[in-house]
Amino acid sequence: MRTSPTWIVHKLSLSADGTRAYLAALTPVSEVRGGSGLTFLTVAQVQHWVPSPVVTQISTLTWPEASIPQNVLPVTIHGHSDAIEFDE
Repeated sequence: MRTSPTWIVHKLSLSADGTRAYLAALTPVSEVRGGSGLTFLTVAQVQHWVPSPVVTQISTLTWPEASIPQNVLPVTIHGHSDAIEFDE
């Protein structure tokens, strides 16, 4: 498990081009916004070696039934980008 000041992450995956990060994220108990789930980040500046890169949160998806997110896998089905997450 990895932590940052913003995210607590069990596991992450990257898009094929390395510009998006898909986090299986744990929400701290002190947070009010919901349970654990998925967080999507743009990490293009990191991928392109920009000095002092900025990582931007694109979206977060939570649901109360989530237990401990294990991983999230980016997939493309019939040309549509999606993500598959599985819990413990």
